[in-house]
Amino acid sequence: MKAMSKTRKSQRVAKLLFTEVTPFTEGGAQGTPSMGRSLNVSEGGILMELPAAMPFEIPINVALGIEDDVVRMKGKLAHYHKNDDGTIEIGVEFVNPSEKELELVRKVV
Repeated sequence: MKAMSKTRKSQRVAKLLFTEVTPFTEGGAQGTPSMGRSLNVSEGGILMELPAAMPFEIPINVALGIEDDVVRMKGKLAHYHKNDDGTIEIGVEFVNPSEKELELVRKVV
């Protein structure tokens, strides 16, 4: 897996949000969604914790629970790490978010 760049375009804010990640195969078939939680979020991406490993393909769809809204965005896996307790941390870069999606993310950053 490619190492994450140390230069961030957006400041990350520690924020707990409920998340769902859905992977897709290169052929476009949808994989099994996995529920998790955010550790931090920015306008450019999110660091999430998932309960178990899942196959990560490109693209990834991410759903974030922000206040009374659910924001669904496309993303790509930037990095992942398995913790000692078995949970998985994944960094996801948002891909071409719309202005409406960014407005909802800005509510929490």
